[in-house]
Amino acid sequence: MGWGRWAWLAVAGACASTPSKQDSADPVPEPTVRPPEAGPGPADCADDPEPSVTWIEASGVGQDLTNVFERGTPADPVEVSLDHGALRFCGTATYAARLVVAGAVHIEGAGAENTRLDAHLSGSVVAVREGATVEASGMWLYGGRAESGGGLLCDGCERLVLADVWVTDSEAVVGGGVSATASRVSLSNVRVQANVATSTGGGWQLTADSVTVEGGYLAGNLSRDTSGGGAVRTTGNLSVRGLGVVGNQAATGVGGVRFEVDGGRAQLVELEVRDNMTLAGPGGGVGLRVSSGGGVTVSGGVFSGNSADFGGGLSARGSEVSLELARTRFEDNVAV
Repeated sequence: MGWGRWAWLAVAGACASTPSKQDSADPVPEPTVRPPEAGPGPADCADDPEPSVTWIEASGVGQDLTNVFERGTPADPVEVSLDHGALRFCGTATYAARLVVAGAVHIEGAGAENTRLDAHLSGSVVAVREGATVEASGMWLYGGRAESGGGLLCDGCERLVLADVWVTDSEAVVGGGVSATASRVSLSNVRVQANVATSTGGGWQLTADSVTVEGGYLAGNLSRDTSGGGAVRTTGNLSVRGLGVVGNQAATGVGGVRFEVDGGRAQLVELEVRDNMTLAGPGGGVGLRVSSGGGVTVSGGVFSGNSADFGGGLSARGSEVSLELARTRFEDNVAV
């Protein structure tokens, strides 16, 4: 999507020299905002350390799916379809598996370090169908490959809620880690790292009426086109607090994350945007595009060590847009 004709603001920060372009294989700098530690598993798992998987229907009837998940192999991951109910993982295990969600489903892992689903590049690790709703927590989505949403695809779903979820080492044309088109998206302490997109949104590609992000981070994602860390577009309000955007890269466009707001207000609070880069184009760290009289507030946080053709730390474009910057540090960003 082009930027069009917009008034624009570019914030690069002070610099003394032009850095060399970072190779995508270089180690990803560790964010000073650390990812959340994996929490304890569900209460019902406390006395049962053995790996198990239970499906609980909306009626309350439970079914043991442990053997079903254990049948998956790297050469042939198992696909499990879910519709209206809850899926609960206990113990520590990695399953060669993909999930397909068709209704209102709650998925509860035993912590991201304990519950890992590995698709072995056979499709999206979790695919959420049109009109469905998913709430997932405490799990690791790994090794997906798809046209959209290698780790998680939410195509026209009603609501997507993720908490303490990791999405890593996945690839897609759009949204290497996560691709979501939904009415509402809510992410809390979600870690999206080391994903690749051949088009846009190395980490995530989110389009929704409203988007809320609390904590978590985008790190070491790559787009061979634009929006290395990710892209977010909303027709309503956008709230992002405490997100770390670290070490993402794009060939063109925004290196870190692009936010597009059409008519609503955006609040970006206490972001850590560091060491992101684009090889060509605006916005090494963050790119903002706001239309229809919307407004953006950027407060707290730091933009450091990012690089781009212009707007090394932050670039903003819009028509009839208000942009407020408060208590935000810009340092060592580069416009080359």
